[in-house]
This record gives sequence, structure tokens and C-alpha cells, in this order.
Amino acid sequence: MTKDLELLKNKMRTGEITRREFTGRAVALGATTALATTMGGILANEVEAATPKKGGHLRVGLAQGNTTDTLDPAFMSAEFPGLSAATTMNRLVEVDHTGDIKPELAESWEPGDSPSTWIFNLRKGVTWHDGKSLDANDVIGTLNYHGGENSKSQIKTIAKVVKDMKADTKHRVVFNLHEPSAVFPFLMAAFQIRSVKDDTIYDFKNGTGAYVIKEWEPGIRALFERNPNKWQEDRGHFDSAEITPLLDGASRQNALITGEVDVINRPDRKTWKRLKATKGLNVTQQQGTLHRTWPMHTDTPPFDNNDVRLALKYGVDREELVAKVLNGTGSVGNDHPISQNQKYYNSELPQRVYDPDKAKFHLKKAGLENLTVKLSTSEGIWEGAVDAAVLYSASAAKAGIKLEVNKVPSDGYWADVWLKHPWSAAWWGGRATEDWMFTVAYAAGANWNDSRWNHPRFNELLKGARAELDENKAREMYWEMQQLVSDEGGVVIPLFADHLTAVSEKLANDGKIAGNFELDGSRIIVRWWFA
Repeated sequence: MTKDLELLKNKMRTGEITRREFTGRAVALGATTALATTMGGILANEVEAATPKKGGHLRVGLAQGNTTDTLDPAFMSAEFPGLSAATTMNRLVEVDHTGDIKPELAESWEPGDSPSTWIFNLRKGVTWHDGKSLDANDVIGTLNYHGGENSKSQIKTIAKVVKDMKADTKHRVVFNLHEPSAVFPFLMAAFQIRSVKDDTIYDFKNGTGAYVIKEWEPGIRALFERNPNKWQEDRGHFDSAEITPLLDGASRQNALITGEVDVINRPDRKTWKRLKATKGLNVTQQQGTLHRTWPMHTDTPPFDNNDVRLALKYGVDREELVAKVLNGTGSVGNDHPISQNQKYYNSELPQRVYDPDKAKFHLKKAGLENLTVKLSTSEGIWEGAVDAAVLYSASAAKAGIKLEVNKVPSDGYWADVWLKHPWSAAWWGGRATEDWMFTVAYAAGANWNDSRWNHPRFNELLKGARAELDENKAREMYWEMQQLVSDEGGVVIPLFADHLTAVSEKLANDGKIAGNFELDGSRIIVRWWFA
């Protein structure tokens, strides 16, 4: 009876049967009338709680915001514009809570005769906020904006995989690639590849999403209203929403506790359990691909010497950072960007551990008795970033490494520090596939290759794995790539951090929270509702 009863419960949860039908069938299976009635009531409450309700004004307190932020998707690299764009714009596909992709502006896609050609069929009836209907030329315009000859887009590397495109019909686009790619559809989920209307003058506030931008001041405030012509029935439940950057962690948490905002990201990891126990609040913890990094320019001394890079990797106490910075809300990293829950994670790669003697050994191989280096960081880029650098400095000192912590302002960090200072702190939300992550941040010439790494064998493997349809062969190549980045790459990756989001208990969701980015894959405004 147990198995049949569970099937019956699922039918009620999905709306296939009513509460009365559930009670009758449960009794027929052998349950008592009292038990069947009680279970039916509990399930009815679950269904009601999971049913989106319309209305209300959502207030988000965000841990990041800079006066240099831009809505231009070619240069969008931070949370404030990213969350704004996710609220007002769409992509061809989106990443769901399982890490897979699902249709968004594209209702279906399939390869042509080989993975060198991909065909995307667009939804009909989608309109821009200015009233124009979405068509194939808009999709082509979007990719050309990022991959055109004169483009300065930071994701030009992704867009350039496309050799040419054509509008087969008004709602059908054919992509011909320079080389076969079995994972091309996943690339269309890149958060920067949001539709840019095919036009000579680009308006980055004009989208196709569930909300319309009413006000947007870089790093200060964003205000949205529900799109009266939204095409997604399961999105856009709030009447309106706003985002306010609150960079100071204590101020951000206090704003949530006092009811000034309804949701915050990055609550203090040292006190998050206490916050979770606060009446009227909830804290969600979501494992994903988020990782903390310290990239160094491999074309700049002393980081151009791999023995120096290995010394720095052995000089960090990862376990200490997980305990003191993450407070247990994450796991140690192994100096490559692929997380344990991804398909091709190399489970056999030995975990690098803190070893001052090995660090000294590699310094000696580099011809050095000691080493002085400067690491730029800022508290505003991720919670505990400065504390982590200070702890790193202490552990590295035991290996003869003098690590100077250069604390810089948060405002303008991504424009003035990251990619520019020889060694700096950064973070990556990760990507849905190994190919995507490696292509964006580790391939030679990638705009966001923040370590300036160029490894011929790695680049060869990346190209081969991208076209490989045999999963076993692809796994071998992705495993070797992880080993190469870990042993020879120019980035120290000490931590993988779980996503923490603190919200008012008045907020509800369907329980399917995405982990590819913070705040439910940056979709909390469009996916959640007030209970």
C-alpha cells in the first residue's frame, strides 16, 4: 500500500486529483478514513503553499553594487546589473535547479547533420517591452553584438564559436559553428547572452522579461514593475520589486531583521545559523558551483614560474578557511573550477592539502629562499574575502612566503582591480558545463581568463572534448584538464561555497532552487512570490 499511497500523494500534489478523490482512493487502498482525511488536509496545505500568489512589492538587499555597473551585456560582470537583467530579460535557454537547461525564448533545439550545426525554434507571441515582436533577427543581432569583428564584449570567446547564422524563418535560427560542439545549447544560457533587439541603437533596458525597468541607477537602486504583456505565466508574481545594494554585511542583515527588505544574499556565514533561528526569517542553503579564487597573472613575474604558483597553492590552509570563513557552509577547493556535483568532476584527483614543506621545496626549485607577493582584495566582493586573505597570509608565512594583503575599496573593484592587478581575489558562480567554465576563464585568449593562462595541451583537450559525443572519452579529457589547471594553472581555488539566502518567512517558492548563481540562479524576483 505504501508505494501506491505515495503515487496517490504525488497525483494530488500535481493537481491530477482533488482532495476528495485522494481521500476516497486512500481509503480504498486500506487507509482509515481519519488517516486519509488528515493526509488530504496536509497535502491541500502543501498545494496551497506551493501555488503562486500575485501581488506585493519585493525588496532585495544586495551584497554588491558599484557606480561603474552597466546594463550593457557585453561588459556585465557583477551581481547588481546581473540580477537586474535576469529580472527584465530572457535568454534562449535557462539553467534549472538540476543544472540542466530548459527552454526559454527557444521552445526547442536540435543539431543538424552534425554538432557543427544547431537549429533553434523560437517561441511565437513574445514581445519586447516597447511592443515589437521577437523574431530570429533579434537572436542573430544578439550574437553579432557579442561576437562581431569590432565587438569588445567580454564573452566574445563564446560568441565567436559561431561561424555564421541565418533566419531560416521568422522564428527559426540556424547556427553554423566553426567546429563541432555537443554543448553549444548550454552556451546560450550565458547570463550575458540576453536578447539585444536587432537595432542600430541599443537600449539595454528594453527586454522581453516579466518585469520592466522603471528606475536604474548604477550601484544605487533599481526599480521594476510587472510587464503587463509578459509571456511567461509562471513568472512575475510580484506587482513590483526593487534592488538596493547594501554592501556592509551587518547593515544588510539588520535591514532584513527590521523588515526594511524582504531578502538578502550573503548573510554572515559566522552567524547564519542564529539568523536562521530568528522568528519570521528563513535561510536557504544551496550547494552549487560557486567558488572563491585568487587568480595571478601567469605572464607576470614571479607568477610566470609554475613552482612559485605551486608554492602558493601549498601555502594555503583550506580546511581552516572552510571552518573559519565559511563556517562549514562549503567545501575545500582543489585549484580547479569544477565542483563535486558536476558531471565530469575528477573524483580521482588527489586533494591538495596545506604543506609548508612542499611550498618551500617549490620555492627552492624556483631559485628562491623566500618570496614576497601582494594580494589585492576587498570585503565587498565576497563575504570574508579580507579575513580569508589574512588567514592565507599567516599560513603562507610558515612556508617563507610574505603575503601582503592589499585591501582596496569595493566600489569599482571589478573595473579597476580584477583583470588588472597581478594577483587579486575573485569569485566565479561556475557554469553549467565543464566546457563552458573552461572556455570562459581558462582558454587562451578568453576575455575573462583572469590568470592569462595559455597551455597548449589544455587548449587542445578543450577543443577535442567539446566535439566528443562519447561520454567516456569526453570524461577522460575533462579529467586531464582539471589536473592541468590544478597542477599548472595560475589560480589558487581554496573554497567552494554554498549559496546562502536569507528571506522573510512571507516569501515562498516551488522548492526547485537553482544553484548556478546566487538568489535562485538570479531569478528570485521572477520565480518567487509572497505566500
